[in-house]
Amino acid sequence: MEANIDRIGSFNTDPTSSVLPAIAVGAVTSKWSWASAHAKIPQVQNLQLSVASALSDAEITVTLRDSDVIFGRQIAYRGPVEPGTGIRVGQVHVPLSASLMARIVDQRDAIADITVVSDDRVIARDTRAVTIQPSNLWNWDGDPMPAREGAGTKLSRALLASFVRPNHTIVVKVAREAATKRGELFGDESFYSFQISDAREAAEDVERSVTAVYEAIRDRRIAYSEPPPNWDLQHTGQRVRDHGDVAEGGLGTCLDTTVLLAAVLEHIGLQPVMVLLTDHIFVGYWRADTEKEPSWYTGEAVSSDHQRISQLVTSGLLGVIETTALTSGVDRNAAAARTEARKVRLAWAVAEGRAHLIDIAAARRQGVSPLPSVHDREDGVTEVVEFRMTTASTGSAAIDSPHVTLPTVSQTAERVVDLHPARYRAWKASLFTLNATNALLNLPNNARTQPIVLAPQDLGRFEDLLNQDRTFTLRHASLIPELWRARGFQDAGELLSASESEDHDRVGNALRERTLYSLRIRTTRDGRYKVTAPVATRELRSIAHAAKTARDERGMNPLYVCFGFLRWSPSPGRFADAPLILVPVTMSSIRKSSDFALALDPTRQTTTNAALVEWLRREHNLNIPGLIEPTSDGAGIDINSVIDEVGAALLTHKGDLRAEVVAEARLATLDLSSFRMWQDLNLHADQFIRHPLIRHLIETPADEFIDGAIAASTEPTAEQIEDLETPVSADSTQKRAVLWAQQGRSFVLQGPLVPENRRPSPTWWRGAF
Repeated sequence: MEANIDRIGSFNTDPTSSVLPAIAVGAVTSKWSWASAHAKIPQVQNLQLSVASALSDAEITVTLRDSDVIFGRQIAYRGPVEPGTGIRVGQVHVPLSASLMARIVDQRDAIADITVVSDDRVIARDTRAVTIQPSNLWNWDGDPMPAREGAGTKLSRALLASFVRPNHTIVVKVAREAATKRGELFGDESFYSFQISDAREAAEDVERSVTAVYEAIRDRRIAYSEPPPNWDLQHTGQRVRDHGDVAEGGLGTCLDTTVLLAAVLEHIGLQPVMVLLTDHIFVGYWRADTEKEPSWYTGEAVSSDHQRISQLVTSGLLGVIETTALTSGVDRNAAAARTEARKVRLAWAVAEGRAHLIDIAAARRQGVSPLPSVHDREDGVTEVVEFRMTTASTGSAAIDSPHVTLPTVSQTAERVVDLHPARYRAWKASLFTLNATNALLNLPNNARTQPIVLAPQDLGRFEDLLNQDRTFTLRHASLIPELWRARGFQDAGELLSASESEDHDRVGNALRERTLYSLRIRTTRDGRYKVTAPVATRELRSIAHAAKTARDERGMNPLYVCFGFLRWSPSPGRFADAPLILVPVTMSSIRKSSDFALALDPTRQTTTNAALVEWLRREHNLNIPGLIEPTSDGAGIDINSVIDEVGAALLTHKGDLRAEVVAEARLATLDLSSFRMWQDLNLHADQFIRHPLIRHLIETPADEFIDGAIAASTEPTAEQIEDLETPVSADSTQKRAVLWAQQGRSFVLQGPLVPENRRPSPTWWRGAF
């Protein structure tokens, strides 16, 4: 069902004034567009039903019709309605019939009919006069909702990808002709560019395939033509001719030939884009496989950075080709068409400062699928060919071709065991204060902690990708694509909680595109509210600056992504969240944007929360093997396994611990010196334990320590002390300490090694001591 439903309070209806339900509608779009409907953009906003008498079974339906012809219908709600209460249906998307919409060639009047049916009777109705736009109209507003008209230029450009239809029967035919042309030109009819491992060779093969497609369409002798008559919609949008009308009818504009060429390129497995200029458009194509997530690829459906577009072309990552050059009146070959696109069209657009790149594959991933292709067969059957989104084995939506998969990792599980001596483990455990004042047992909800919007099943994938050295773009949850916003979602958090799996799966798809969203909920005396994008951006920038300062000045990185939380109650009515797993990351601000780059810190180690492990053991006599010795999945820690094992242990625990596991991820600053000392002991344990003094304290702490290094060495002479060269001036005591350290002695040195203003670099001290 394409509606988000929740119960709301009384509508202040007077039971004595009426016994009939009342329908309240915030807005109904006056212009019903096939492209926007196919992209699942709601046509009805803020639909509500109030009643004075109980309804045991009510059904609210939204129908688009013209007399007896029904273009689309959606059941928005079905169920009981209690007296004095209301049902807020919210936004409603009505899918439209492909076979009927394909035949709408001119603007047509219709009725949007909202009805409430109970006991087989229509007991309430709201009708609105609307128009159905032609099926081939590219609407320049994009979002037809009146309240949002004029705000959807990015959405409009993304929706242009719906007119690129690789499922069209004529596209299949042209692709076969292109294969023959490729064989004639290059001796090989096959299309397999992105199966070639060598990047340079793959790019060259992309060019051969594009040339073959271009020349095959050029052979069809298509003549340039102005757009079809559009006098009634000249300020609304532009008509896009059907691929069959262009390829077989022989007429086309720059837009018509562009979407046709792009459709064939997409059909053969390449990744086309469209470059939109002022009053012109032509085709581009990625020369490298963007599904392999190269670092330069942003994954944006629409980009208006004309300088970056020019840089992509100059660097050879993006190819461009002028489509009007293939028309019969111009009739230039592919090489000349490339030159015109690059040196004339694009150069002029960059000078003007207006160029927009529409990435068709990225638009597909955001939910802009091709419009169905409708054909009447000779036997009288109407055939509808749709390009459907499929769900990959990983649970992410992927387009049919090319198929996208995540990198595979080893499935061999192994335990990470702490084999350090018992006394050494006790030293590590003693470094923590085990109560709710410890941030590792009670992560605060403040500007230093930013929740990341992810579904529970995506936590493990996120951690795996971090450990595969993927860099992510982190932005505020409200900065979502225009298409998602047009569907009624204000932020990624709402998308994650949507009733339709296809909608909340898009957050997981964004993860695959290396995009993350943060959303912090602030609690005050007045209630809970979402932190706005400007405030969140300032908070993230402050986090990044503090982490960089800590790295530069103290050689430590306090920034972590926390995976999974144990939620417990330190006192009645209070809750604390203790992270399960800590993954060290780095974050930096991206210039000229509110985005941030997030990546794994390779100099630090992923670890489980040692404070939590010790707290569970000391306070609740609970040892969870999966938390103490986590399972490795070949790309870091097996996050899902840890969360599942902790949850199972809590269910079977017979103590007084009242806790639950929360599968969330949060970016947090954990600048805790005790944790750093513990981590130092853990990472360098083998080196420390080999030291004679440390080994003595572990194995024979009650006995007198005899330093073997003293017996094996002689006291430095005055000449040796005098001859010792140091990077800065030092007195004889300091030089003697250096010589003792070189002999391997254990000793205590009190006071600063050198004055504060003359301290050498840490590199020198590491070498000397």
